Amino acid sequence: GIGKVPFAILSIALVLILVIILILQCVTLAQLINVSRDKQMAYTTEILQQLLETMQVLPISCQDIRNKQPSSPTGYYHVNSRFIYCNMEELCGIEGGWTRLAYLD
Repeated sequence: GIGKVPFAILSIALVLILVIILILQCVTLAQLINVSRDKQMAYTTEILQQLLETMQVLPISCQDIRNKQPSSPTGYYHVNSRFIYCNMEELCGIEGGWTRLAYLD
């Protein structure tokens, strides 16, 4: 029965259904108002990111990781479909969750 299906699987299925519905709605809306493909993709990406933030499925920043798991170590994390370096230690008197933008040797 449905009681035996793990909650995580049901949550992921719900997110996928919502994503498909949102994408279909965005494409239909864009076709109606004749928006460029780039704008369609940007709009769809924004909606998906907001959905993920709401569902709290995936982290969206180093700060987000630190807020959800304060004991996370400094290192590389998978965020927004790429690996980024997160410094989870205090810098300049401000708590961790910093994203490395560049590395100078």
